[in-house]
Amino acid sequence: MQDSIRPLEKEIMEFWNEINAYDRAQRDTEDELFFLDGPPNPSGDTHLGTVWNKILKDTIIRVGRMSEYAVVDRPGFDTQLFITEQRIASERGIESLAALSDFGVETFEQQCHQLESDFIETLKDDFQDCGIWMDWDNSYRTDSPAYADSAWWTFSRIADNGYLAKGDQVVNWCPECRAPRYKRSEVDTAELRYRDPPEQQQHTLFVAYPIVGKTAALVTRVSERWEVLANSFLAVEHNDEYVKLSFPDFSRPDLYVAADSYQTVVPETEGVEFEVVDRVSGSFFASHSYEHPLTENGGCDHGGQILTVDSLSERTGIRHGTPATSERDRRLATTHDLLVLEPIDEAGRIRNTGTPFDGDGLRTREEVRSIGDEIQQSLAEDGYVIRRGASHDRTDQCWLCGGEVLPRIDTAWYIKLDGLKDQIDRAIESTEWYPNTTEAEMKSPSSWHPDWSRDPRFVHEPAVNHDWLIEQESTWGLPMPIWAAETDPNDYIVIESRAELSRRADQEIEPDDLIPRKSVLDNITITEGGTTYQRVSGIFADRYSAGLAAVAVAGAPDDMTMFDQRFPADIIVEARDQPSIWFFMQLAIGVTGFDEMPFDRALMHGFLTDENGEKMSKSVGNIVTPGEVVDRYGADPVRLYLLKNTRWNRDIPVEWDEIETLTSLLADMIDAVDTALALVDSVPSVTGHDTALARAYTNALSAIERESDRITESLRSFDFAAAVDRLLPLIYSLTTRSYLPTVIQYGEDNEQLPTEVQTELEHILELLARLLAPYSPHIAERIYQSVCDGEKTVHELSFPFGHQPAAVWQE
Repeated sequence: MQDSIRPLEKEIMEFWNEINAYDRAQRDTEDELFFLDGPPNPSGDTHLGTVWNKILKDTIIRVGRMSEYAVVDRPGFDTQLFITEQRIASERGIESLAALSDFGVETFEQQCHQLESDFIETLKDDFQDCGIWMDWDNSYRTDSPAYADSAWWTFSRIADNGYLAKGDQVVNWCPECRAPRYKRSEVDTAELRYRDPPEQQQHTLFVAYPIVGKTAALVTRVSERWEVLANSFLAVEHNDEYVKLSFPDFSRPDLYVAADSYQTVVPETEGVEFEVVDRVSGSFFASHSYEHPLTENGGCDHGGQILTVDSLSERTGIRHGTPATSERDRRLATTHDLLVLEPIDEAGRIRNTGTPFDGDGLRTREEVRSIGDEIQQSLAEDGYVIRRGASHDRTDQCWLCGGEVLPRIDTAWYIKLDGLKDQIDRAIESTEWYPNTTEAEMKSPSSWHPDWSRDPRFVHEPAVNHDWLIEQESTWGLPMPIWAAETDPNDYIVIESRAELSRRADQEIEPDDLIPRKSVLDNITITEGGTTYQRVSGIFADRYSAGLAAVAVAGAPDDMTMFDQRFPADIIVEARDQPSIWFFMQLAIGVTGFDEMPFDRALMHGFLTDENGEKMSKSVGNIVTPGEVVDRYGADPVRLYLLKNTRWNRDIPVEWDEIETLTSLLADMIDAVDTALALVDSVPSVTGHDTALARAYTNALSAIERESDRITESLRSFDFAAAVDRLLPLIYSLTTRSYLPTVIQYGEDNEQLPTEVQTELEHILELLARLLAPYSPHIAERIYQSVCDGEKTVHELSFPFGHQPAAVWQE
């Protein structure tokens, strides 16, 4: 077996460069296929899973070209990543906003840009080494000025359509930085600077809240002990069953707990026994209220309402309502016009509780623990602590300063999706999904959050609401184009482009020279009607820009004629984690901005897995770089292995033995082709006809046409595995077992060949090269160049027999 065909592939790549093969392969036609490349993150080394994604895309693009379509094949890169900001800050020792200011915001942005640029070059090199042909010289970056115009224009449309809103949200807040931390990755870092030792870990509490006018209490679970200060209601499930527990030999009030969990919530212990004395439904509590358990110690003297709701997911069946620390609770309180107590100020100090804790700080882990201990002691002394719950390490901390983060109500910008379910469902149903089960997944509430926005509000409550928190308080990102009045933040302007900003700004600005970054835009003001407007501080959540890729690549707003012709995209291809990320980003932008899905067909592949069945991931550290595999075997064996194992939404294990087998198969095919052509050159041609050779040629041609029909049918439904499984045996058989061996044997036995054999042989090899070209571009080119004059590339040819499998992709 030949160890690698890489040297042969490198020769072919040099040939492609010499003749500008990529340019020659483009089709000059008005029939266009809009393929949209989902932009990968330039955040580290390329891994083989990313290459699999690009190989699938490259195959679709090549099939489109060979079906005589002009294919939009512009690659993209999702830049301005939060992880880039984290890396630069860490490498430069920046651990506070003051340190960032001293370092220089503009310098910081430039270094972030350069780091991502370096990673982009690595990605490009790795992709091109695998024979992936895209318009690399015209790739898009989501941080480019032109792309920013698309992002601002789209955002302006969303605002004009009435879907932009500003309102209260419960967010993670860093008292040290005096800034919100909206995203999960901003507070849950991979490498925590601090970790509580076991003896100092926090724990939950099961607390009894006494019912007014009764010698009974409701048992609720408190996840953070200091949040007792923020309580303003309890909630029960309207139709759920609750039991009343009595303690005959113990001076404790009766306790109400959900019937299906009381034995674990209030377990019997030695000397403390109870009995179930009553059963009631949740509606029983609707006419009751409760006293705050800290009332007896002074403060927290507000009575509490007991809400009855349709469903809960609480262990006790009774929710501890804290509107200032839970977005779900804040919305419940707002709906029922309840008190929303905000016990934490922006500096992390306790306020407005009327307890001895007012003025105390919660800025450090030690303070949080100390306050929690005091609250627990006070509750225990009055008999309100039923028991301790499980211990847990507090992992939430500010990514920048490493300090404690606390939940707090803050005003934020978001895109309203709540109430758009019908429009969203219609957009999903209008799309062709591969596999078709993706449609149901897209409609599932689990796809509406939490992963796609990385919003920490939805980590434990995935379907709280369907609004998209669009704002992020960071430095490296696309600034939101909102200028608010200095005297009235509710008076604001949404700018749709750099050109519009140039016209309205107080400063002189050349729009083409304007780089849309914080260091530039935060110094620009607008004064109109005597009112001065300053840009709001937020940047777009870093997933927003990627979500409008179809809009930007289609040409908006610079070329609206092209946009109207192209949009929406015909095809996208991404991994199976994308319904809750990129697919939904596009859906949200498409529905609110354009009232349609930004793509017509979505193909979803699985993950590459290692020998243990684990997904290959940079964060896990089990990736295989494409360079390792390509240098060892060659690009085409890897391409064929991945394509022949692609089943939509199914994972692929990396099987080195199978890749080696494919390497050997390709090498044998090339050896057979070279042997046959060398024989043709070495023996004389004679006039005449041989029946056996004619029959061999006719049979070979029939087999190729028959399998070509079947391959075309497979391609129409994007079944690349079936296409490759039909094609490889056909080529291997004709080159090593049937047609070519027949020609070789005849020539060797007779030391001559009929004149027409060379033409027939070249015809067969050209047909095989054209069929093989989308999947194994190097080997296909090698075969084709063996029989042509060297001025053309096989990739500028069309499919044989007039087949155009990509035609149905536009129907």
